[in-house]
Amino acid sequence: MAVTPTTLELGWLRPQAEVDRFVVSYVSAGNQRVRLEVPPEADGTLLTDLMPGVEYVVTVTAERGRAVSYPAAVRANTGMAGQRLGKGPGFPALDPPPQEPRLRAHRLL
Repeated sequence: MAVTPTTLELGWLRPQAEVDRFVVSYVSAGNQRVRLEVPPEADGTLLTDLMPGVEYVVTVTAERGRAVSYPAAVRANTGMAGQRLGKGPGFPALDPPPQEPRLRAHRLL
């Protein structure tokens, strides 16, 4: 996951099973739940217009028909404007069951 003061770039490993879509969701700084549908061929997405210096918990699920996978989740803090983000393990993704999307996490300097 690449982090800037106003964006989070997510990436995941696509499952071997066929999916209709991925759903990325998080709660915005205004306490609004945001739900983004991502095409099944995608292996990531960019969340934009985020608030600097805010912790976000982002979940990703895979959907096929009415079936929904267990969520994979990651926590990330957006940086403050002009802040240099440090190195570190960040927040590891939760290990979802096999065949589910997995989030990769890393930070930019």
